[in-house]
Amino acid sequence: MQSEPGGGVSLVDMSPHDITDSTFADDVHWAGDTDSPEEEEDDDAGSANGEDLKMVPVVPPTEELINETSYSVHHQEELGQHGKGLEEKLPEEDRSIFWHLLLQVRPGMDLSKVVLPTFILDPRSLLDKLSDYYYHCDILASATQCESPFERMKGLVVWYLSGFYKKPKGVKKPYNPILGECFRCVWDHPGDSPSRTFYIAEQVSHHPPITAFHVSNRREGYSINGGILTRSKYKGNSIQAILDGTARLKLLSRGEEYHITFPHLICKGMLFGKLSMDLGGKVTIACPTTGYSAELNFSVWLTRTVNPLEGKIKLGNEVMATLQGSWDGEIFLTDSKTKETDLCWKPLPDQRLRRSTVALEKQEQFESEKLWNNVTLALGDCNQQDATRWKTELEDNQREAAKQRIAKHETWTPRLFVQDESGDWIYRHADNRPWDPLLDLYQYEKDFVIQTKLRQQRSVFAAVESPSSSTLDPNHISSNAIKMTTSPRHASQRRRRTPLTQRSNSDSSSGGDTKNRAVAATEGALTTTMSAGIDLILSRVQVIHSEQGQLIKDVRDLRQSLQLKSPLSVNSKIDAVTRKFEYLLWMAVGLGAVCFYLLVFQSGRVTSTL
Repeated sequence: MQSEPGGGVSLVDMSPHDITDSTFADDVHWAGDTDSPEEEEDDDAGSANGEDLKMVPVVPPTEELINETSYSVHHQEELGQHGKGLEEKLPEEDRSIFWHLLLQVRPGMDLSKVVLPTFILDPRSLLDKLSDYYYHCDILASATQCESPFERMKGLVVWYLSGFYKKPKGVKKPYNPILGECFRCVWDHPGDSPSRTFYIAEQVSHHPPITAFHVSNRREGYSINGGILTRSKYKGNSIQAILDGTARLKLLSRGEEYHITFPHLICKGMLFGKLSMDLGGKVTIACPTTGYSAELNFSVWLTRTVNPLEGKIKLGNEVMATLQGSWDGEIFLTDSKTKETDLCWKPLPDQRLRRSTVALEKQEQFESEKLWNNVTLALGDCNQQDATRWKTELEDNQREAAKQRIAKHETWTPRLFVQDESGDWIYRHADNRPWDPLLDLYQYEKDFVIQTKLRQQRSVFAAVESPSSSTLDPNHISSNAIKMTTSPRHASQRRRRTPLTQRSNSDSSSGGDTKNRAVAATEGALTTTMSAGIDLILSRVQVIHSEQGQLIKDVRDLRQSLQLKSPLSVNSKIDAVTRKFEYLLWMAVGLGAVCFYLLVFQSGRVTSTL
């Protein structure tokens, strides 16, 4: 699975025309640098008159364009057969190896430490496998624009289901990631306002095996963060791969967060029957803010549908719509109110977004494709012996590194993710601010850090006279005393102001019209002040937007805390305490009755006997 260099589209490679039209391309100038020969002559004249000018920076210049990671389109993609079960016939030699493996395990056993044969491996890492959900992230982008919470939930369900029809041919399992292994890729969104969806993943723990990932597209208004604990169990005739964890999808401009779980992967026919792959379990997509939730059931019995799926969308406990179909085929949605049934999803291989990855020769040593390259090449040549040898070498190196850390009393620290107080894995460089077209230009990634290029604020420098020579007398105010410097793209605006300056100079040479010179100087001062004010406002807006993201998070946390401390929950706690008190009271009454019986009746019997 090698990516082909070349063909990637980078914003760094923009044409000169595009760069000229963008705001961030404004050059930094000093007062006196102009495009007009007439203005240059005026500057020389001002210097000849002995005017002492100072350069006063109103807004400091920002940094130049940063080189971003170069991506190239990844052309190799195996989709499998849609609408059919995943089945595979093993050769007798491979089946004998399988039987030997099964004799070493027992039902219910965790297979995380069992070394599986290489012929069942899918030639890519689990970090890469988890990116299959985002080939149709344009559906997710469209869902964020829906005004109705119900329509947003429908769009999110359709996007979620779009990630399952890509599957390998036969029964295959991705590589178990090595501790510290990383993977990155990007999808380009076409359209009038093109954007990019970035995917970053890292193996943050080996025992237990935990994968953390982050997805971001601020222009389209969403980000996803999650951590998955992978474990597998042997069930006799099947092996079940369980993905424990929750992905948290944030709609940045709406302050909504959706909690998403994952289905189980089931390999059937281990002992008898056809060896096949299927999905199972139940998945939930819930938004505490809107109250909407979706339940998807992949374990459907007594049906003739291949790879069946059933689901429902609810508002609280009320069912708003139901879903039915195949998780790798067509899925229909029925509105509970109108009873209308529509096709909400079917596989669209020709409409998948093009994923781009980093060229193999430019990848770091611990990036998935480069790390497993030898194993992948051996599997491609059907050389199971070399594939096993390279795979064993990677695993032995990982064990040796773990022993060295233990000997040195060191602990592993993930590079890109950190665990918060609730146990969730958070991307260190996450930026969840709503997109601001006035400030934000585009997103890019460099060294696994997803960043946002801001529009460069216009650098304004005012050339003012020194205090020793400055005066309020209009006769001493020159049109060159106060100027605003802009970039060449604003040269036309300066030329439109040139006649006033030329008229002032001609009047000065003929009769010394101080009034016109004062007007020209005042105009320049006002323009400089207004530009500085605009830049100051833009900088303040940027600060406000950063505070807005934190405020949204605080409001959401406050809402959750209020829900936990709502009157209903308090009343339920009071009822529980009351029931316990009543139970203890009746127990005391019962014990008192028994004691009374023993004291009165039994003592009476003893007395009569005596």
